[in-house]
Amino acid sequence: VRRSPRFSYTETARIRGLLGVHEAVGAGRSSTREDVTVVPLRDGGEIVLRPLGTDDEQAMVRLHRRCSRETLRRRYLSSMAAPSPALLRLLVDGGSCTAFAATAGTELLGMAHLSHTQDGIAEVAVLVEDAHQRRGIGASLLAACAEEAVARRIRSLTAICLPDNDAFPALIAGCGYRATQHLDDGLRVLTFPLPRPQEAVVVDDGARRFAREARDHRLWWTR
Repeated sequence: VRRSPRFSYTETARIRGLLGVHEAVGAGRSSTREDVTVVPLRDGGEIVLRPLGTDDEQAMVRLHRRCSRETLRRRYLSSMAAPSPALLRLLVDGGSCTAFAATAGTELLGMAHLSHTQDGIAEVAVLVEDAHQRRGIGASLLAACAEEAVARRIRSLTAICLPDNDAFPALIAGCGYRATQHLDDGLRVLTFPLPRPQEAVVVDDGARRFAREARDHRLWWTR
């Protein structure tokens, strides 16, 4: 629930979207590659899913440059150029964001971040390069965020998107979640509860899985 923010909801959401870039860099795990998962895609390819690290900064810049203006508009809720390397460096700060990267070789194909907003609720955002959309990468990133959220005892996720963005609601539905939605200050606010996994296994210094729920919802194989 908002308590008289100084900015409008639209302005606040746009600022969050931009800060998601710097939080993703700041909250990454430097050059230590832990929690690495090879994820098969529905077209027969595969990606490596891992935490986003501070050494991914240049790959992030390249990812944003490869994205269309429409993809960036949907992710950051307004028309904008790709964030500059200087801006990324200036905004590196730990923050409260957990970020994930979907990679192929040395390139980022997509990224997602999970930001705490209030007790039991967190906000999720996903960006996938145009050329690799509809391969299941967005679903893999959303699943990683959901797993992390469940491990942190977060009950629900929210996502904020533009009214004409039907892709993200479809992604959420394709992963087996039922979202409620409403308009707030011209933006579409989606909220969906997380499943209560019967199994939650913590391995390898913080790597989190809930395999049973992942299998039940087929999160890696959808959208």
